[in-house]
Amino acid sequence: MVHVADVVQAAVLAAETPAANGQCYIVTDGGTYSTRELYLLICRGLGRTVPPWRVPLWALRVAAVAGDAIGKVLGRRFVFDSDALEKLIGSAWYSSGKISRELGYKATRRFEDALPEMIGRYRTDRS
Repeated sequence: MVHVADVVQAAVLAAETPAANGQCYIVTDGGTYSTRELYLLICRGLGRTVPPWRVPLWALRVAAVAGDAIGKVLGRRFVFDSDALEKLIGSAWYSSGKISRELGYKATRRFEDALPEMIGRYRTDRS
C-alpha cells in the first residue's frame, strides 16, 4: 500500500541516483496490513458499518475445494479456489527497507491517512 506521491518520489530518487541502476525496489508506506485490517479501514473510509457476521474459515475452505473441482471441469481457474483462498488468508509482507537504506526513501503518507482521498477520487471518477 503506497500513495501515488510516494511512488513518484521513489521513481525520482531511483532515476537520479546512479547506484539505483539495475536495482529492483519495493515501495510501501511502511505499514503492514492484514486483509482484515484493509477491509476494516476501507469500510470505515466508505462510512459503512462492518457487518457483524463473518464467514467461518471452514466454509471458505469448502468453497475453495469446490472451486478447485469446478476449475478442473471447466479446464480453467474458477473465480474462488484454493489459490484465491491462500491469497485471502495467507501472509504477504513487503518492505521498502532496501530503497530507504540505499536511496533515502521515506513514505510521506500512510494508507489509512490517504484512504479518504482515494475514496473521494473513486467516487468522483464513477459519477
